[in-house]
Amino acid sequence: VDAKGKGAWNGKVLLVENLDALVGKNRLQAKGQASDQVQVEWKLDAPDLNQLYPKLHGNAKGNGTLQGLVNGSQLQLDVANLTGKVEGYDLNAKGKANWNNQKLVVQDVVVQSGNNRLEASGQATEPFDLRWKVDAKNLAKAWKGLEGSLKGEGTLKGSLQKPQVVADLQGNKLRYLDYLLGAVDVTAKQVAGGYELEGTARDFKTGDASIGKIEAKASQQTNGNFAIDGDLSTITVAGTTITSAKLKGQGSIENHRLTAQINHPDGDTSFAASGGWRNNQWQGTVQNLSLRDTPAGNWDMTNAVQLTASNREFISSTMCLANHQGAQACGKPAWSQRSGLNVSGNLQQVPLVMLRPWLPNTINPQGIANADYRACAQNGLITHCGFCLFIAYRPLLGRGACTAQRRRYLH
Repeated sequence: VDAKGKGAWNGKVLLVENLDALVGKNRLQAKGQASDQVQVEWKLDAPDLNQLYPKLHGNAKGNGTLQGLVNGSQLQLDVANLTGKVEGYDLNAKGKANWNNQKLVVQDVVVQSGNNRLEASGQATEPFDLRWKVDAKNLAKAWKGLEGSLKGEGTLKGSLQKPQVVADLQGNKLRYLDYLLGAVDVTAKQVAGGYELEGTARDFKTGDASIGKIEAKASQQTNGNFAIDGDLSTITVAGTTITSAKLKGQGSIENHRLTAQINHPDGDTSFAASGGWRNNQWQGTVQNLSLRDTPAGNWDMTNAVQLTASNREFISSTMCLANHQGAQACGKPAWSQRSGLNVSGNLQQVPLVMLRPWLPNTINPQGIANADYRACAQNGLITHCGFCLFIAYRPLLGRGACTAQRRRYLH
């Protein structure tokens, strides 16, 4: 640091004229007075912000005033104008910030980057009382990895634990890294001491998964419990398309109940589960699962299933599905980052027509199968499988028919 300037002390007040401080290529100039209070006019010319803070790259110029108490308990910063380029993005800002009694209040703060504009006024620390407005026409000029446009306004009150949010937000052609969203329209409002969030989104995509339309409504009551109601349509995952899905949830993060109805061209699925998120994992029970109008008929889960799931592993107790003809299919899946997917189970009197979704359209399997099986996969590839299979089938041969039995062992 290289600093120079002039000052005068009259016994009570320090008068500063033309203070000039250099940090590398960055210059700060100031003039004003200080006693128990400080009143300073400042001017900044920083062509290399990296010399001030190693993790920050860019440049900035600006001017304004600083007033308050010398001990820092009360400060008011007035930025008349601040321009520059930070991390490759244009910056233009102005506004006031007042720090008093551990509370921060901002007034008429405006931040622009390219043709993206953010405005804010109000208390920016808990308890919040903040008004905001955003008009971002090209997010790619505001932050790395972002694309699209976003426009809206609203208020934030309360605390982070119990926020009171009112907002109206619309976006188009949004993108963040590998996540794309064609359009979104979201509103949030206060309802009977809680808040309600309602929105519509279209054309969500990430990797080989996509959702044509999402309509959702979520609310939170004063006791912290929530309710979620969502409708999804045209869901595609790894080439398989689900026509629609209805999701409902009630409770708290630690204790909630979820239900779903899923419609697929080859049949419909419904399930109900309860559980909670604790210690960075979800633990709960699937109480019922049913398949309807499938090529192999209707199926129901015979027993409740215990699940534990996190981003590191998935563990399930044995799940069994049965139909009214006495057929049963059971499996116990498990997955971990280290070992991949492992599934083992058995089939009893299971119709071979259930294999149709995984076979060419020219093959129409008929008959039933009994089997014990085990399969392992990692990174999407089967690494090992064991199969002891007994098949009874009746292929049609012209006007006649025959019956045969075959046994297969695969390793």
